[in-house]
Amino acid sequence: MTFLIILTSVLFLLCIVLALFMLKAMRSEAQIRNQATVRESELKNQAVVREAELQSEAAALHTRNDALSREIEAMEKRIEESREQMKTIVQQQEERFKNIATEILNNSTKQFNETSNQRLGDILNPLTGEVQERLLAPAEGIVFTLREYPIVSEGSLIARLLRLGR
Repeated sequence: MTFLIILTSVLFLLCIVLALFMLKAMRSEAQIRNQATVRESELKNQAVVREAELQSEAAALHTRNDALSREIEAMEKRIEESREQMKTIVQQQEERFKNIATEILNNSTKQFNETSNQRLGDILNPLTGEVQERLLAPAEGIVFTLREYPIVSEGSLIARLLRLGR
């Protein structure tokens, strides 16, 4: 019977030790679950914070994109206005050039028309200096070459006349 008492005591002690190990394991499991829950909560908080940061960045980028789009539209409008102004200025300058060219041509034509039948030069006797012949423009036109060298030979070119309109 003592053997039974000892065996019962040993079994009781083993049950107590086993219960202690189980209690310790349950505490470790509870601590691990608690740590996992805390870590999961931390990760969720970090994810929420990061999501808020990304949404804030996305909103800022969207705002910046809208501002840049408006700026591009304004620049394109200014470029188009500048092109229109340049076209207007070019047209005005072309018209001005045409008017000036027409005025110059009219003045030149008038001036050269006045040379028609006018004296282009005189042929002098080299010994006496007397005028032997006056050279007159044979037709209405523009004198575009006139010899300036004073001595000429018979048949030499004295002037070139561009006839106008006839």
